[in-house]
Amino acid sequence: MRHLPRVLIVEDESAIAELIAINLRHNGMSPVWAEDGQRAQLEIDTVLPDLILLDVMMPRTDGLTICSNLRAHPLLSDIPIIMLTALDDQETRLKSMREGADEFLNKPFNELDAKIQIST
Repeated sequence: MRHLPRVLIVEDESAIAELIAINLRHNGMSPVWAEDGQRAQLEIDTVLPDLILLDVMMPRTDGLTICSNLRAHPLLSDIPIIMLTALDDQETRLKSMREGADEFLNKPFNELDAKIQIST
């Protein structure tokens, strides 16, 4: 049986997460949704994802902090992370890359398919 790449979507907006999940399923991937950093950590502790799509602006713990924490953990540091955000400023992009993001996409994102294919 073929292993479907497992993609963890960390997004507090359920409608956006569902649209991303539909797109991932259509492209032969297995999406898992976590609405915040705490749920994301539970999912990661259960099964390591092949890729993480991480929203920047979330309640309680923002995506930049989550990204930094993931990069600091030896078992998680190699998982590709694509930051997703409605923020379209250079400062957020630079902070994302400094915290360890592999890619950065602004919402709405037309390039998501290409970035996922490159990262998995």
